[in-house]
Amino acid sequence: MNRTQPIKDLAVIEKLGRYLKKTNTRDYMLFRCMLYFALRTQDILSLKVKDVRGKYQIYFKEQKTGKTKIIEIHPDLRPELEEYTQNMADDDWLFPSRIKGRPLSREQAFRRLQAAGKKCGLPSLSGHVLRKTFCYHAYKNGVPLHILSELLNHSSEAVTRRYIGLQQEDIKRAYFSVQFNC
Repeated sequence: MNRTQPIKDLAVIEKLGRYLKKTNTRDYMLFRCMLYFALRTQDILSLKVKDVRGKYQIYFKEQKTGKTKIIEIHPDLRPELEEYTQNMADDDWLFPSRIKGRPLSREQAFRRLQAAGKKCGLPSLSGHVLRKTFCYHAYKNGVPLHILSELLNHSSEAVTRRYIGLQQEDIKRAYFSVQFNC
């Protein structure tokens, strides 16, 4: 089974960021917000400028679960968001479509990320991949699974473990953890 996997190589993430920053500001900020917020694509596309401008947290209701969620805006992202939104009205969509008054669609966001991913040697880039990438790196940086499970609204740590691709990695580590000198 070919499951969506997180991007484990930080150099690949940096390459994507550099490429998007040069080519399209909106797509670059979408990429950055997807990485830092760990939201589902439909939730991130529903954000308006007023949800992030001058804020340290985002309060909203998840579309899939209906649960209210609080997202902390990373300090590295705040100045970028302020600059990105400086010429936008509070009621503008954070990630607008070319069609005036409409947010970027999920399909168009997917196409834009796919195109950037292909240019950078990552043919399966999506919002889902970026959500998993956040969680994988948070886990690798010491965030406990139970916290990530809560952040993702998963039913158990086992689900989260599978979600971020840790099981096969753990199995491989087990195989290589022993050495017999015989």
